[in-house]
Amino acid sequence: MPFKDGIAELRRKQASYVVIADILCNMNVAVSHDTVGHFCQEVLGDVPARRRGRKPSLNGGPRKPTNRPHTPGTASPGARGPRIANPDEV
Repeated sequence: MPFKDGIAELRRKQASYVVIADILCNMNVAVSHDTVGHFCQEVLGDVPARRRGRKPSLNGGPRKPTNRPHTPGTASPGARGPRIANPDEV
């Protein structure tokens, strides 16, 4: 509690929990950024940041299988990663 006013001032200046934890560690106060976050939320009334969801894919969703036959030597539809040559087809 002796650092409450200093922590509140740092949060008003948009300091992150990690930065505040580093400053406290330099003052010989061993504390993690998680603990600083809990302190700020419970004592200072900080509202926790909303977590971001997954970004929508660029192509509009999952790939749909095609009804095209697979041609040897080409990647199969929807395949990921490098194409590996089949020595039997050469």
